[in-house]
Amino acid sequence: MSSGTDGACVIRYDGKRGVVWRLKYRDAGGRQVQETLGRAADGWSKRKAEQELQARLTDVQRDGLRRVDPTLFETFAREWDATYPVAKGLKRSTRAGYTMIFERHLIPAFGPVKLEKIDAALVERYVTGKRLAGFAPRTINRHLNLLHKVLSLALRRQLIRVNPVGLVDRPREPRRRWTILAPAEVVRVERGFAELVEAAEGPERAWREQARVVFVTVMGTGVRRGELLGLRWRNVHLADPEGAATRCPSAIVRSPFSDFSACPASPARPSRRRGDSRSCSSTVPGRRSGGRRARVLPSADRRRSGRQAVRTDAAPGSCEGGDRPADATIP
Repeated sequence: MSSGTDGACVIRYDGKRGVVWRLKYRDAGGRQVQETLGRAADGWSKRKAEQELQARLTDVQRDGLRRVDPTLFETFAREWDATYPVAKGLKRSTRAGYTMIFERHLIPAFGPVKLEKIDAALVERYVTGKRLAGFAPRTINRHLNLLHKVLSLALRRQLIRVNPVGLVDRPREPRRRWTILAPAEVVRVERGFAELVEAAEGPERAWREQARVVFVTVMGTGVRRGELLGLRWRNVHLADPEGAATRCPSAIVRSPFSDFSACPASPARPSRRRGDSRSCSSTVPGRRSGGRRARVLPSADRRRSGRQAVRTDAAPGSCEGGDRPADATIP
């Protein structure tokens, strides 16, 4: 055992599994810290341990290094989930997504592990397990993004010394291929919907007309799926001085970890398929910067564009609820 400043020293321990090197020093708060570096079989030596001790003492003097308190990932993650999204003013749909990832994936994998014990190897095993389970690279990267956010806060609080997520190679996401309909194709699809509507009767006819309206609205405004499901008549401004427009400050999300508002199923389509817009959903407010504003361009501009003609810009808004959906027939 070699001693240093203020009782700091390197300790050699002869155990059943061989020689183990440890450090002892005092942190910036004056508390004694004992840290195990590793076994001699793993490459640790007295000289290497002394260099590590000097690095710790430098961190104490320069950065105010303090002893890492043992905190379980589950405890810290639940605290983060209850405070961080609210403090940042994130959308309720985003908060529900974070909670789902915590409860279904991160906490089952890392919950009983102490924060300082989560290293790159453990994260890599998590990624490998998810790939073998059939998860898409984009989904796994979303999990890693959230894990990185949580451990970044732990790093700022000096609960860990490094964020291991940044040391892990992420799955490569395949490049997306978009299919964009030409104006003539849009017209043919709309006519196909119209023929299906004419051939139906009763509730089936109303349902098909609603599907036609959804298609025309998406192609004319460029709203996202969640924004379309959350669209209400109060969001439609046909007499806007700048031109007909829809403002989309809200969206419909479906998550078992969010607060639901009941949406009755259509009598003609009572199914509960995954992602079905008639399943129980909740209306959530848009980002703090305001919801998207989709400008409906004149038909002449749409013909010249050769693609889906949409112009978007930010517009403030909040969800008030209670308004009926904008489901009227679109000519």
